[in-house]
Amino acid sequence: PSLHLLATRPEPVSLLRNLKVLDFLAAAAASRPIEGRSWVSVSETMDWIWEYWIGREDTDANWLASSGMLKKLGQIEGDSLLNSAPSSAFDAAELQTLVDLESRLLVRVEDEHIRFAHDLVGDWARVRTLVEEAPNRAGALAKRAFLPRWHRAIRLFGLRLLETASDGVDAWRKTLDECGRDEATAELIRDLLLESVVPSVNASELLERVCP
Repeated sequence: PSLHLLATRPEPVSLLRNLKVLDFLAAAAASRPIEGRSWVSVSETMDWIWEYWIGREDTDANWLASSGMLKKLGQIEGDSLLNSAPSSAFDAAELQTLVDLESRLLVRVEDEHIRFAHDLVGDWARVRTLVEEAPNRAGALAKRAFLPRWHRAIRLFGLRLLETASDGVDAWRKTLDECGRDEATAELIRDLLLESVVPSVNASELLERVCP
């Protein structure tokens, strides 16, 4: 019934065309109510699923550790251009958190390496890293501009600026203007931020707002 209610709302439909996102949402909806929520953006949908993943609204007192562990794995994977991280990169407490994340089907442990169960989990974990580093947006984006595994995260971060911040367009434009002194880096970041408008559920409106 919850998913039927969601299906009648036009806003998140483009995001839900991705079957894995729909699967994630179905799993979250099985334990958390959707009724009464106002779904207005891709970013809100992502945030809601993320909080389900880390157990923030459950009785899990370790949700910050879960969030931190997903972000750390996302950073290692993104910075190394590999699709996994060796188990030796984590201490004993972190490994215990990873075991819990494996039980939630978010990561896999294979041949002494830790990897995300799906690329989307890694992309969204990297978005959360960029959110964490938002006070230094330009620097955070510049140091990752030429790392391909960060590109989706940068696009989604740009979309998040537009969709969630009260001064979203101004913050997005400021980031565009401050995206690096090196011209090649700046050009790449500008391209990624421009592309961030496309996944929005109201792309036409956002394009009109950012066009100047």
